[in-house]
Amino acid sequence: MAANLNMHGPHRQAANSAAADLDVTGPLDPESREAHDLLEALDDAMFEAIAGDEASLTRAHDLWQRAVAAVGGERVEESREQYLRFAVETTKQCATGEVREPAKMLAAVEVIAWLTRGAA
Repeated sequence: MAANLNMHGPHRQAANSAAADLDVTGPLDPESREAHDLLEALDDAMFEAIAGDEASLTRAHDLWQRAVAAVGGERVEESREQYLRFAVETTKQCATGEVREPAKMLAAVEVIAWLTRGAA
């Protein structure tokens, strides 16, 4: 799911809104529209969080927990791998860049920490 980073405009906003309003009380079919909307919103929040957006960090953490509980399995594991690759690359870039971005690096490290706690 992490591959769709180019979605913009009303469709993205609708997907994010639908996921934010989604009351996940149990497992979702990984192929359902609800699971898709949740994972789309998670992608947006996660990549924004890793880029250093503090508000997105809180949202990403919440959506991550919801996705693990509701969708789980292969779809969540694929997303976890994408997020970890991006977060590790971000920390490397921050550490070696001419302009240090400590807030961005800390956000990426925090994401790595909660993505590596336990299996999905």
